[in-house]
Amino acid sequence: MNRKMTFFTAPITALFLPKVYHDAAQSGGSRGVFYTLYLAALVTLVATVMFASLLVPQADSLANWLQTELPSMVWTPAGLTLGQDIPQPYTMSHPVFGPLVTFDMNKDVVQESEMGNIPVFVTSRKIFLRQGPGQIEERDITQTGFQAAQPDDQRRPLPSRVMITGDVVKQIYQNVKRIFFWVVPFVFLLVLFCFLLLAALFYSLVGLLLNLMRKNKLQYGSIFSLTCFALTASVALGWVVQNLPLAWFLNLLISLGYLFFAFKVTDQEPAKS
Repeated sequence: MNRKMTFFTAPITALFLPKVYHDAAQSGGSRGVFYTLYLAALVTLVATVMFASLLVPQADSLANWLQTELPSMVWTPAGLTLGQDIPQPYTMSHPVFGPLVTFDMNKDVVQESEMGNIPVFVTSRKIFLRQGPGQIEERDITQTGFQAAQPDDQRRPLPSRVMITGDVVKQIYQNVKRIFFWVVPFVFLLVLFCFLLLAALFYSLVGLLLNLMRKNKLQYGSIFSLTCFALTASVALGWVVQNLPLAWFLNLLISLGYLFFAFKVTDQEPAKS
Protein backbone atom coordinates (compact mmCIF):
# COMPACT_ATOMS: atom_id res chain seq x y z
CA MET A 1 0.00 0.00 0.00
CA ASN A 2 1.56 3.31 -1.09
CA ARG A 3 1.57 6.56 0.86
CA LYS A 4 -1.48 7.98 -0.92
CA MET A 5 -3.52 4.88 -0.11
CA THR A 6 -2.51 4.93 3.55
CA PHE A 7 -3.56 8.58 3.69
CA PHE A 8 -7.00 8.21 2.12
CA THR A 9 -7.86 4.92 3.82
CA ALA A 10 -6.56 6.01 7.23
CA PRO A 11 -10.03 6.79 8.69
CA ILE A 12 -10.43 2.99 8.74
CA THR A 13 -6.94 1.52 8.49
CA ALA A 14 -5.50 3.74 11.24
CA LEU A 15 -7.46 1.55 13.64
CA PHE A 16 -5.29 -1.50 12.92
CA LEU A 17 -2.62 -0.96 10.22
CA PRO A 18 0.92 -0.03 11.41
CA LYS A 19 1.96 1.18 7.94
CA VAL A 20 -0.36 4.17 8.33
CA TYR A 21 1.77 5.32 11.23
CA HIS A 22 5.07 4.43 9.54
CA ASP A 23 4.14 6.76 6.67
CA ALA A 24 3.04 9.46 9.12
CA ALA A 25 6.31 9.19 11.06
CA GLN A 26 8.29 9.63 7.85
CA SER A 27 6.38 12.81 6.99
CA GLY A 28 6.31 16.33 8.33
CA GLY A 29 3.50 18.05 10.16
CA SER A 30 1.77 19.08 6.93
CA ARG A 31 0.60 15.50 6.34
CA GLY A 32 -1.05 15.56 9.75
CA VAL A 33 -2.74 18.90 9.07
CA PHE A 34 -4.09 17.77 5.69
CA TYR A 35 -5.24 14.49 7.21
CA THR A 36 -7.05 16.35 9.99
CA LEU A 37 -8.84 18.44 7.37
CA TYR A 38 -9.69 15.28 5.41
CA LEU A 39 -11.00 13.54 8.53
CA ALA A 40 -13.09 16.58 9.50
CA ALA A 41 -14.52 16.69 5.96
CA LEU A 42 -15.51 13.01 6.15
CA VAL A 43 -17.21 13.50 9.51
CA THR A 44 -19.04 16.54 8.13
CA LEU A 45 -20.17 14.56 5.09
CA VAL A 46 -21.45 11.67 7.22
CA ALA A 47 -23.24 14.04 9.61
CA THR A 48 -24.85 15.92 6.71
CA VAL A 49 -26.03 12.71 5.04
CA MET A 50 -27.46 11.39 8.30
CA PHE A 51 -29.23 14.69 8.96
CA ALA A 52 -30.61 14.77 5.43
CA SER A 53 -31.84 11.18 5.57
CA LEU A 54 -33.26 11.17 9.11
CA LEU A 55 -34.49 14.66 9.94
CA VAL A 56 -35.12 16.43 6.64
CA PRO A 57 -37.96 14.06 5.57
CA GLN A 58 -39.75 14.83 8.84
CA ALA A 59 -39.21 18.56 8.38
CA ASP A 60 -40.45 18.29 4.77
CA SER A 61 -43.56 16.48 5.97
CA LEU A 62 -44.25 19.18 8.55
CA ALA A 63 -43.74 21.94 5.97
CA ASN A 64 -46.14 20.21 3.56
CA TRP A 65 -48.71 19.88 6.34
CA LEU A 66 -48.39 23.58 7.19
CA GLN A 67 -48.75 24.47 3.52
CA THR A 68 -52.15 22.78 3.34
CA GLU A 69 -53.48 23.39 6.87
CA LEU A 70 -52.26 26.86 7.83
CA PRO A 71 -55.07 29.41 7.38
CA SER A 72 -54.37 32.59 5.45
CA MET A 73 -53.69 35.48 7.84
CA VAL A 74 -52.72 39.12 7.70
CA TRP A 75 -50.58 40.74 10.37
CA THR A 76 -50.81 44.49 10.93
CA PRO A 77 -49.53 46.59 13.84
CA ALA A 78 -52.92 46.00 15.51
CA GLY A 79 -52.57 42.21 15.37
CA LEU A 80 -53.78 39.27 13.28
CA THR A 81 -56.85 38.79 11.13
CA LEU A 82 -57.96 35.57 9.45
CA GLY A 83 -59.34 35.22 5.96
CA GLN A 84 -63.09 35.89 5.73
CA ASP A 85 -63.87 32.37 4.52
CA ILE A 86 -62.21 30.66 7.50
CA PRO A 87 -64.55 29.46 10.26
CA GLN A 88 -63.60 30.37 13.81
CA PRO A 89 -62.39 28.82 16.00
CA TYR A 90 -60.11 27.06 13.51
CA THR A 91 -57.96 24.18 14.79
CA MET A 92 -54.94 22.75 13.01
CA SER A 93 -54.76 19.03 13.69
CA HIS A 94 -51.66 17.04 12.76
CA PRO A 95 -52.24 13.43 11.61
CA VAL A 96 -49.64 12.15 14.10
CA PHE A 97 -49.52 14.69 16.93
CA GLY A 98 -53.20 15.61 16.95
CA PRO A 99 -54.58 19.14 17.55
CA LEU A 100 -51.72 21.62 17.84
CA VAL A 101 -52.99 25.17 17.28
CA THR A 102 -56.36 26.89 17.55
CA PHE A 103 -57.09 30.30 15.97
CA ASP A 104 -59.95 32.48 17.24
CA MET A 105 -59.78 36.18 16.47
CA ASN A 106 -62.98 36.85 18.44
CA LYS A 107 -61.28 36.19 21.78
CA ASP A 108 -58.94 38.42 23.71
CA VAL A 109 -58.30 36.37 26.85
CA VAL A 110 -58.14 32.57 26.87
CA GLN A 111 -58.53 30.46 29.99
CA GLU A 112 -56.77 27.16 30.51
CA SER A 113 -60.09 25.30 30.36
CA GLU A 114 -60.75 26.78 26.91
CA MET A 115 -57.43 25.49 25.56
CA GLY A 116 -58.16 21.88 26.47
CA ASN A 117 -55.25 19.72 25.30
CA ILE A 118 -54.17 22.16 22.60
CA PRO A 119 -50.68 23.59 23.31
CA VAL A 120 -51.09 26.86 21.35
CA PHE A 121 -54.05 29.24 21.12
CA VAL A 122 -53.84 32.30 18.84
CA THR A 123 -56.08 35.35 19.10
CA SER A 124 -55.92 38.60 17.17
CA ARG A 125 -53.57 40.20 19.69
CA LYS A 126 -51.95 37.40 21.69
CA ILE A 127 -50.52 33.90 21.57
CA PHE A 128 -51.19 31.64 24.55
CA LEU A 129 -48.67 28.85 25.13
CA ARG A 130 -49.25 25.95 27.49
CA GLN A 131 -46.08 25.46 29.56
CA GLY A 132 -47.53 22.84 31.92
CA PRO A 133 -50.51 22.17 34.18
CA GLY A 134 -51.86 25.54 35.26
CA GLN A 135 -49.07 27.39 33.41
CA ILE A 136 -50.15 29.49 30.43
CA GLU A 137 -47.72 32.00 28.92
CA GLU A 138 -49.09 35.03 27.05
CA ARG A 139 -47.18 36.79 24.28
CA ASP A 140 -48.32 40.03 22.72
CA ILE A 141 -48.11 39.83 18.92
CA THR A 142 -49.05 43.43 18.18
CA GLN A 143 -46.49 46.01 17.19
CA THR A 144 -46.45 47.30 20.76
CA GLY A 145 -45.73 43.82 22.10
CA PHE A 146 -42.90 43.15 19.64
CA GLN A 147 -41.24 46.49 20.35
CA ALA A 148 -41.59 46.10 24.12
CA ALA A 149 -39.68 42.80 23.91
CA GLN A 150 -36.69 44.50 22.25
CA PRO A 151 -34.07 46.79 23.80
CA ASP A 152 -34.54 50.44 22.87
CA ASP A 153 -31.34 50.55 20.81
CA GLN A 154 -32.36 47.48 18.76
CA ARG A 155 -35.90 48.47 17.82
CA ARG A 156 -36.59 48.61 14.12
CA PRO A 157 -39.73 49.70 12.27
CA LEU A 158 -42.04 46.80 11.48
CA PRO A 159 -43.86 46.39 8.15
CA SER A 160 -47.39 47.76 8.01
CA ARG A 161 -48.83 44.55 6.55
CA VAL A 162 -47.58 40.95 6.34
CA MET A 163 -49.46 38.23 4.49
CA ILE A 164 -49.06 34.78 6.05
CA THR A 165 -50.16 31.69 4.13
CA GLY A 166 -49.16 28.06 3.88
CA ASP A 167 -47.41 28.77 0.58
CA VAL A 168 -45.40 31.60 2.14
CA VAL A 169 -44.33 29.39 5.04
CA LYS A 170 -43.34 26.60 2.63
CA GLN A 171 -41.24 29.01 0.56
CA ILE A 172 -39.51 30.33 3.70
CA TYR A 173 -38.77 26.75 4.72
CA GLN A 174 -37.27 25.95 1.31
CA ASN A 175 -35.05 29.04 1.48
CA VAL A 176 -33.90 28.22 5.01
CA LYS A 177 -33.18 24.62 4.05
CA ARG A 178 -31.15 25.74 1.05
CA ILE A 179 -29.10 28.15 3.16
CA PHE A 180 -28.70 25.51 5.86
CA PHE A 181 -27.14 22.98 3.51
CA TRP A 182 -24.76 25.57 2.09
CA VAL A 183 -23.67 27.31 5.29
CA VAL A 184 -24.01 24.93 8.25
CA PRO A 185 -21.82 22.10 6.89
CA PHE A 186 -19.05 24.59 6.08
CA VAL A 187 -19.22 26.13 9.57
CA PHE A 188 -19.33 22.66 11.13
CA LEU A 189 -16.29 21.62 9.08
CA LEU A 190 -14.34 24.70 10.12
CA VAL A 191 -15.17 24.29 13.83
CA LEU A 192 -14.42 20.56 13.80
CA PHE A 193 -11.14 21.08 11.95
CA CYS A 194 -10.00 23.68 14.49
CA PHE A 195 -11.09 21.46 17.38
CA LEU A 196 -9.20 18.45 16.03
CA LEU A 197 -6.09 20.56 15.43
CA LEU A 198 -6.19 21.82 19.01
CA ALA A 199 -6.67 18.26 20.25
CA ALA A 200 -3.70 17.14 18.16
CA LEU A 201 -1.58 19.94 19.58
CA PHE A 202 -2.53 18.87 23.10
CA TYR A 203 -1.82 15.18 22.54
CA SER A 204 1.41 16.00 20.73
CA LEU A 205 2.72 17.15 24.12
CA VAL A 206 2.20 13.58 25.30
CA GLY A 207 3.91 12.53 22.08
CA LEU A 208 6.97 14.54 23.06
CA LEU A 209 7.19 12.52 26.27
CA LEU A 210 6.75 9.24 24.40
CA ASN A 211 9.44 10.34 21.98
CA LEU A 212 11.95 10.41 24.84
CA MET A 213 11.50 6.64 25.23
CA ARG A 214 12.09 5.89 21.54
CA LYS A 215 15.26 4.45 20.15
CA ASN A 216 14.72 6.37 16.92
CA LYS A 217 13.87 9.94 17.93
CA LEU A 218 11.45 11.96 15.82
CA GLN A 219 11.28 15.65 15.01
CA TYR A 220 8.20 17.51 16.25
CA GLY A 221 6.64 17.61 12.76
CA SER A 222 6.58 13.82 12.63
CA ILE A 223 5.29 13.65 16.20
CA PHE A 224 2.43 15.98 15.32
CA SER A 225 1.64 13.96 12.19
CA LEU A 226 1.56 10.73 14.22
CA THR A 227 -0.74 12.39 16.73
CA CYS A 228 -3.20 13.49 14.04
CA PHE A 229 -3.51 9.95 12.72
CA ALA A 230 -3.71 8.48 16.23
CA LEU A 231 -6.79 10.63 16.96
CA THR A 232 -8.69 8.74 14.27
CA ALA A 233 -9.86 6.15 16.79
CA SER A 234 -11.42 8.65 19.18
CA VAL A 235 -13.23 10.30 16.26
CA ALA A 236 -14.41 7.00 14.76
CA LEU A 237 -15.44 5.47 18.08
CA GLY A 238 -16.63 8.65 19.75
CA TRP A 239 -20.25 8.09 18.80
CA VAL A 240 -20.09 4.60 20.37
CA VAL A 241 -18.84 5.72 23.78
CA GLN A 242 -20.62 9.08 24.01
CA ASN A 243 -23.60 7.59 25.87
CA LEU A 244 -21.46 5.55 28.27
CA PRO A 245 -20.52 6.74 31.77
CA LEU A 246 -17.33 8.82 31.79
CA ALA A 247 -17.36 9.08 28.00
CA TRP A 248 -14.71 11.83 28.08
CA PHE A 249 -12.40 9.56 30.07
CA LEU A 250 -12.92 6.68 27.64
CA ASN A 251 -12.12 8.99 24.73
CA LEU A 252 -8.98 10.07 26.54
CA LEU A 253 -7.91 6.46 27.06
CA ILE A 254 -8.62 5.59 23.42
CA SER A 255 -6.56 8.54 22.18
CA LEU A 256 -3.66 7.83 24.51
CA GLY A 257 -3.78 4.12 23.71
CA TYR A 258 -3.55 4.69 19.97
CA LEU A 259 -0.89 7.33 20.46
CA PHE A 260 1.22 4.82 22.40
CA PHE A 261 0.51 2.22 19.69
CA ALA A 262 1.63 4.67 16.98
CA PHE A 263 4.92 5.41 18.71
CA LYS A 264 5.54 1.75 19.52
CA VAL A 265 5.05 0.34 16.01
CA THR A 266 7.07 3.11 14.36
CA ASP A 267 10.03 2.53 16.66
CA GLN A 268 10.62 -0.94 15.25
CA GLU A 269 12.60 0.49 12.36
CA PRO A 270 14.35 3.80 11.75
CA ALA A 271 11.94 6.62 10.97
CA LYS A 272 13.03 9.59 8.92
CA SER A 273 11.96 13.02 10.12
